[in-house]
Amino acid sequence: MRKYILILALAAGFTAQAQTYRSFPIEQTSNNANGTYYTVPKTELVFDITLKKTIIHKGIFAKSAYLLGLKNVPLEDDTLYAVESIKIRPNSVPGKMYMLETNGTVSIEKNDIGALRSINKDNSNKKPIEFFVERHNRFEGIPKPVIPSICADKTASLPTKPIYETYFIKSGALEAAPDMTAEKVASLIKSLRESQIKMLSDGIDGTYMNTAIDFMYKQLDEIINGYVAMFAGVCDTETEHIKIRITPEKPIIAEEDLLIPICSFNEKQGIKVIPYSSANNTQIDNGTIVARLQSRNTTKQIAALLSSQSQNKELQDQIAKKGAGIYYAIPEIVDVSVDFGGLKVQKTINMMQFGVTTCTFSNNQSIEFDAENGIPSSIISK
Repeated sequence: MRKYILILALAAGFTAQAQTYRSFPIEQTSNNANGTYYTVPKTELVFDITLKKTIIHKGIFAKSAYLLGLKNVPLEDDTLYAVESIKIRPNSVPGKMYMLETNGTVSIEKNDIGALRSINKDNSNKKPIEFFVERHNRFEGIPKPVIPSICADKTASLPTKPIYETYFIKSGALEAAPDMTAEKVASLIKSLRESQIKMLSDGIDGTYMNTAIDFMYKQLDEIINGYVAMFAGVCDTETEHIKIRITPEKPIIAEEDLLIPICSFNEKQGIKVIPYSSANNTQIDNGTIVARLQSRNTTKQIAALLSSQSQNKELQDQIAKKGAGIYYAIPEIVDVSVDFGGLKVQKTINMMQFGVTTCTFSNNQSIEFDAENGIPSSIISK
């Protein structure tokens, strides 16, 4: 807060020095103006939602699972979703546009969205523009039996792969398990388990022989799990990453919390994004993921000061005639939170459009701007 008041104090009057640049709102710009356009950025809220997607394939002998003593196995193919995590982060996007007229002796740097990074009266302090690239995680999934007790130990897994006939049937490569019935498979599982028991009960000594027996035992375990999957079914687990972007407008009453429905969730259908334009007409229920924005009202005093300046007719006439130095926003501190399904996340964010927009009155200074929000970080008279 103190930094913003200092900036306003520096901008308390027009300089008597020759103007090197001046700013006008884009609607007040003359057609023959010599300069560049720039934006005062807004803050976009990005919600990164991670979903766990479980694709269940029923076993081809699911209705005969009782032969193995299995209960509650899936009898139909299904897809289920669950919300694993929600993250909130800010992002700068273009806001209102302004025209910066210059006399040709000023070096201007802008970032990738067109916001000012620096204004210098020479080229010695130029900085490169940084570009940020988002990395998207790829889906990963490992088939596992639905019943946890029969899941193979992947840390001790051998090259032998389980036999998942259900995949071949689903793809049309296999119409039915050839010469196989549920009774035959159950009998084969029993026989393989007896072979495992016999291996362990033979009591063969020697490191080499024990290693070989352990290898064969685990091979049989893989085969048994494959056959059990014909009854219990298998499931694939994938991770889906969904990004929802919202640029909220400043609430009319700053003291009231702003509730924004961002999406609806259903365990059968997953996420359905709610457009921000229709968020006010959305009915909120238990399946709606809602963002709560609570302003700390930190710009109240600055807003009162600027309001008094706006009533100064002489000052406003000077700005309209001579232009301002540069326009910038003073952000409001806002607590953004989401509470859904036992997941609670909160992040404190500087919301540019929730604060106030003001300007410097000096036209003969070098200015450096904060890379994230475009606020002047240093003002040097030269």
